[in-house]
Amino acid sequence: RLEVSTQPSTDGATNVLVVGPDISGDSADSMVVVRVEPGGAVRLLSIPRDLWDQQAHARINASYGGGVQSLIDSVQRVTGVPVDHYVEVTFEGFTELVDELGGFPITINQPVRDQITGLELEPADCVTLNGDTLLALVRSRHLEVRTSTGEWATDPTSDFGRIARAQVLMTAALGALTDAGTGPDDLDRYSRVLADHVRLDSGLSLNRLVELATEIVASDPNQLIIDTVPVQAATTPGGANVLHLAAGAEQILDTYGSRTTSAIGAPAPTTPGNPVVPIATC
Repeated sequence: RLEVSTQPSTDGATNVLVVGPDISGDSADSMVVVRVEPGGAVRLLSIPRDLWDQQAHARINASYGGGVQSLIDSVQRVTGVPVDHYVEVTFEGFTELVDELGGFPITINQPVRDQITGLELEPADCVTLNGDTLLALVRSRHLEVRTSTGEWATDPTSDFGRIARAQVLMTAALGALTDAGTGPDDLDRYSRVLADHVRLDSGLSLNRLVELATEIVASDPNQLIIDTVPVQAATTPGGANVLHLAAGAEQILDTYGSRTTSAIGAPAPTTPGNPVVPIATC
């Protein structure tokens, strides 16, 4: 349990900032806002790691090094999106929960690899991936696909490609959770698996956590709304390559209850190329 300050939503929805810290523990490897709306609809907003926090003079993921409160403040400051609750899951928790759910069924359309995360997959119509393999896939920022000539081509979009592939996996995760069962015994089993690998804000009671989990699982995976904000490539005075919110971001962030953003008057969105997404749900 973490004692942190949050900014509750005022529109009846609940925004949960779900974070996966990197191995070093100095930064956030992945950040997603899960929004559960009053009618039961669920939205997911992936937050790019390299978004620049002008006030903190740092990338948004690096604010995690200053503590969870620093990260929450940075997310709220840059996006304007209120954070009702905070959930942090370690790599070990991710892999153990995936294995407890029986893995995720995924279609693989091309041979892929990532020599940094250890990922290596061959084409398959519908194969169930275990926790370790899925972790290597969801963390991949240096994905390569084997072309028809036998050569390996690297996804040039880096974190944008990772986000695009993670969106496919989020849909698969919701389907896997639904299929695995969500009765009281099931939820108790999942919570025991995660007990040693999750940190929650002190205001997220067990009853509320179960309510949110039930609402998420009850939603239709095919109607899950996954958003990506437009961004603009930028360079800091020190020469670092970062991202700023761009035109069009405000409209998306408003759907998450954003109160104010730095997107107003921003330049046109950056188009980093087409992310390589050689996977699909099945």
